[in-house]
Amino acid sequence: MKNKLFFRDCDTDFFYDYVFFEDDVPILFSCKNGNDKKLYLTVLCDDRNELRWIMTKTDYNFLNQMMNNEKTMREVFVESSNEYYIIIEKESKKTVVKGTIEIVDELDFPVENCYFEADSDEINDFQHYYEREKQSEYAAIIKNEIKIDKTENDFFNYVLYYNFIQAKGNSELKKEHNKTTMSQPCVCIG
Repeated sequence: MKNKLFFRDCDTDFFYDYVFFEDDVPILFSCKNGNDKKLYLTVLCDDRNELRWIMTKTDYNFLNQMMNNEKTMREVFVESSNEYYIIIEKESKKTVVKGTIEIVDELDFPVENCYFEADSDEINDFQHYYEREKQSEYAAIIKNEIKIDKTENDFFNYVLYYNFIQAKGNSELKKEHNKTTMSQPCVCIG
């Protein structure tokens, strides 16, 4: 399902990324926007009279904490960011509302104290998938195929990327990195 269009906002396409749980349709999944590949966690919160999803910007760390029962699903939705989308599909037409947490009905969030409860195979699949995704994104950043905004969580992704190329020891990656980013100072912590 990866790279399949989930929905199109007026200026951005959002693509399915990783499906954590599905029935007839994906229930809990991540998706990425087509512009800068930011990551979002999405949950189907109503399927009676209409299909309604909540989507919030997140990062790999929050998803990993959810998979390892370090955070509840609700905590990930509430703590990840204050950028939310509500996507409503009725009669094959999708409408989108974008805003802060105030636009989300409290009852639409996942239930309090509910953990994902992934088994070891699901955790391993998830971790392998995202390791490949991160490596692919870092390579794209080096080639300037993905522009990064060095604010918010993106700064930490940038630091992770920098550590990634240092650990890999790939001279081509380092040369490209030095050409494109060393003019901007980067403070690496840890």
